[in-house]
Amino acid sequence: ASALLREEGERVAQELVGAKLRLAESEEQLVKLRRQLVKAQEKSMSFASKLTRLETKFYAKMKSTLRDVAPSKAKKDAKGAGVAGLGPVQNVLGRFGS
Repeated sequence: ASALLREEGERVAQELVGAKLRLAESEEQLVKLRRQLVKAQEKSMSFASKLTRLETKFYAKMKSTLRDVAPSKAKKDAKGAGVAGLGPVQNVLGRFGS
């Protein structure tokens, strides 16, 4: 009977060691995945920042272009039809918060 208990104890100990090894491997994988996640988040923030800068430049350029176009259109048509022709451009700028 004691031999059976000893064998059972050894089997349980081996299972415990195996389970602890699997847990350690899983924890190592989790650490690696967290590092990858942080790197991906940093890259995402970098892209978002760059996108914001580009949107700002685009908006400024569109606003500048509108200022240049509006006076020349108004001069061409003293009745105001030229100004009405800016509707599509103003609609585009309206999307950017002007």
